[in-house]
Amino acid sequence: TGVASGVRRIEAATGPGAFQLMRERERALARVGELLKTREEDVERRVVGLIEERRNLERRVEEAMRGGGDQMKQWLSEAEPLDGNGTRYVGRRVSAGDVKELQAMGDALREQLLSGVGVLGTTFADGKTTLLVVVTDDLRDRGVRADTLVREIAAVAGGRGGGKPHMAQAGIPDPDKLDAAIRGAPEIIRPFLRAR
Repeated sequence: TGVASGVRRIEAATGPGAFQLMRERERALARVGELLKTREEDVERRVVGLIEERRNLERRVEEAMRGGGDQMKQWLSEAEPLDGNGTRYVGRRVSAGDVKELQAMGDALREQLLSGVGVLGTTFADGKTTLLVVVTDDLRDRGVRADTLVREIAAVAGGRGGGKPHMAQAGIPDPDKLDAAIRGAPEIIRPFLRAR
């Protein structure tokens, strides 16, 4: 190690100290293997895989936060009017790697929708199905809440959920009923708009 300009220090572990250092490193490697649920000899490959997976997820989340590109534009162009005041509905079954990515899509949709409600549903790789509801700020200020809507919409598919006034989510026990919940959402949402 460098200790001063032009001066280097050599550090070494010798004898029993070297043996102790190697044992500590072996134990640390074993703990990492346990955390990753893999054999010690596979730890490096597993870590490289996780790093690559994280990069891919970050890229997908970043794309969703930027607005999902052409996909988001298409959703908005096909938005269904909910009333005569420009309030719109976007409902879609989407592909998302995890809840964080689904929420990023919801945030991007909420920002670009301007005035309306978005309902996104997905089935993750682990088989769990989730419904996400987002409400734009103007509707939230009028008392239309995502946490209230998600309970009503999810109930169509036998699900339950909750969340915040601007974003809420629910678990759907039967994935086959997800599409029906998304299609039926406008009829559930309209009475909430009329009441405010």
